[in-house]
Amino acid sequence: MRERLNPIIFWLSPILIFYFSQAVLAPVFEKVPWQLQIVNILIFEAVALFLVALTGRPRLSLWIEGVVFWLFAIANTLVYSFRGSYIMIWDFIAIPTAMNVASNYSYRLTGRAIFWSVAFLALFVLIWFCRSDVKRFLNTLWKRAAVAVAAVIFLVSLTKLVQMEPVKEFLDINDSRFSIERVTEENGMMLGFLYKMKYMSVYVPGDYSAAEEAGVIEDTKVEGGEKLPADFVYPDIVVVMNEAMSDLAVDCPIETNEDYLPFIHSLQEGAENTITGYMNASVLGGKTPNTEFEFLTGNTMAFLPEDSIAFQQFVKREIDAMPRHLGTLGYESVAMHPYDSSGWDRTMAYPLLGFGRCHFKDYFDLSQENLIRDYMSDSAFFRKIEEEVADLGKDGKPVFSFNVTMQNHSGYGGSVTGAKKLIKVKNAQNSDPDALQKLENYLTLMRLSDDAFREMVEYYKGVDRPTILVTFGDHQPATNILSPMFPEGESLDEEGRADNYRVPFVIWANYDIEEGQGIETSANYLGNLVLKAAGIPLSRYRTRIDEFSQKYPVLTAVRSVDDKGVTKQMDGRDPVYEDYVKLQYYELFDDSDQYP
Repeated sequence: MRERLNPIIFWLSPILIFYFSQAVLAPVFEKVPWQLQIVNILIFEAVALFLVALTGRPRLSLWIEGVVFWLFAIANTLVYSFRGSYIMIWDFIAIPTAMNVASNYSYRLTGRAIFWSVAFLALFVLIWFCRSDVKRFLNTLWKRAAVAVAAVIFLVSLTKLVQMEPVKEFLDINDSRFSIERVTEENGMMLGFLYKMKYMSVYVPGDYSAAEEAGVIEDTKVEGGEKLPADFVYPDIVVVMNEAMSDLAVDCPIETNEDYLPFIHSLQEGAENTITGYMNASVLGGKTPNTEFEFLTGNTMAFLPEDSIAFQQFVKREIDAMPRHLGTLGYESVAMHPYDSSGWDRTMAYPLLGFGRCHFKDYFDLSQENLIRDYMSDSAFFRKIEEEVADLGKDGKPVFSFNVTMQNHSGYGGSVTGAKKLIKVKNAQNSDPDALQKLENYLTLMRLSDDAFREMVEYYKGVDRPTILVTFGDHQPATNILSPMFPEGESLDEEGRADNYRVPFVIWANYDIEEGQGIETSANYLGNLVLKAAGIPLSRYRTRIDEFSQKYPVLTAVRSVDDKGVTKQMDGRDPVYEDYVKLQYYELFDDSDQYP
């Protein structure tokens, strides 16, 4: 009887491991179509075969597989709780950065995760009865090696197969960019993970030629000429990329006891010497440096591997960027971030982008009066920015100051220590007190940021040096911040998710500039908008990007919007983007000039 039972346990266990691990995240039979369940089962069976060939011990192999996938499922639930999306392949290179802020989150397993964890324990007991001796079947090293190799070949082949467009369509694999959590919940955790590996490599059009792209750049004419009049006064440019700063009202109606962004809302009504609108980000709930990369370089994450981290993977040498461009015009440049220098490899990336100075956590006074929660407050940080710009400008040189805040970083549980104002939501649709507290904490932080920015504008009104002041959010917080605004179990629909990537931006000057409002753009174009507002000619590469923006005013890793307002999900391999793709590839990987 045992000999009959052992093979059943061996082949049944990987199936149960799939269903149990997937159930930790979401209801399997409600979410995952039957054909994708079969594909996932094949993946788990292949992993079991590989492990048994490797160890020669079925019971140990199944235990290893069960523990690994249980841990992976639990890690996914925790990541989802504060980011609103599950683990992607590039997250593994971001582990050091994640550890920097890990202590600032509260971790609590869902009832679903606890229930299926107990089910895993029962499965581990069942596996204990699997004691068959595989040496009767895999009695030589060569046979075991052959099975292991066959399992790997099968997994690699299956991965390549499901990534093919016809197979994807036939199996109905979800490839949503707006709702990336659905890729994991509706395809299965492992199939979704393997499918996304198709985006690991940088896309290069088949007819790409570095020499041709160099010629395109060389032949580009800069509007107004590359040299400014001798009497042109270069303004200081102060940029504040505010962590998770957004206006959630673009996603859904939110009624509060008082306006949480009163100053920014007033500027959006057509303030003097002000340009306002919404910037579309390529990221949501995290991966801040990708917005920095897009703003500073004019490149877009739309043409780079999905979920990659540009600073860590693609900024490996000096590349064209705003600080380098401004440096050729005599600017002093400084980048500041009041948190750990190890985050996202900024210490390596910033100098390669052309920053002459970089300051991180140790540079700032982080005494209690300068903190909101455990992070430097925007108010205290902005005062330091003002001091730094004034000091660097003493010798008469114009200053480019780029700053990344921390005050509004997730998570949003607990209390907002150091806050005097508290925003209350009046139209919550469900009664989860913890979720509502997180939303109200977040909106309170927005009010504090708004107040700090108002103080900064007032300060620069009294500064004699011409100054362009820019602020925008790097991304919205994770989508689950909005859960109190919907009845339990409901959320934004697929179309509404596009607004999750929109954040307000403000370009304000303490001297006369042409005003604008209601502008819809994306992070890769926003830098151009700032330079043009300052009257500074674009580089030849940025001039080409600016021309492309006339056809596609919004271009992100998530979607594009053309000049007729037509929105579509982004596919960086679509031939309509080919000119931009080629130029970006050349600038990132083949341009040998320090700066054209």
